[in-house]
Amino acid sequence: MVGRNRAKLESTLEHIRGQIGKAADAALVLPFDAADPGQARVGIETVIEKYGRLDVLLNNAAVVALARGEPAEARRLLAEALAVKRAAGVPRVELAYTRSNLAMLEEDPAVRSHEMRQVVEIFDEDLGAAHPTTIEGRMTASLYVREPEVARDLVR
Repeated sequence: MVGRNRAKLESTLEHIRGQIGKAADAALVLPFDAADPGQARVGIETVIEKYGRLDVLLNNAAVVALARGEPAEARRLLAEALAVKRAAGVPRVELAYTRSNLAMLEEDPAVRSHEMRQVVEIFDEDLGAAHPTTIEGRMTASLYVREPEVARDLVR
């Protein structure tokens, strides 16, 4: 669990522990600012050191901005998250998730289609065509392109 405030993280962990018991012992509390590339890199290295890998790194600030009706701020935050993740050296699949979210907010249909195609290519190359993430990525991408033939090709 990552956040800026250790006390809030530990309180959240205790709440989770009340829900799932000893399984919560596997959690790692990491207080740091994920918007800072240096802190993010150290955090990512700490997770990999403890668990051997990092599956997914999420940045929820953009979701909150979008929910407030601020798509431009959401795009800015996602672009910032993408830059931090690139600087921290996260795997291509994790970068693809963020690129997909950023593409969903792209106003230019040609740019959105291009980005979605690239995301699907990364999932396909790194995970394989039959992987659930690749299939989900194809379906999501098909929803965000305007050209019917491109959408159809993405789902195949």
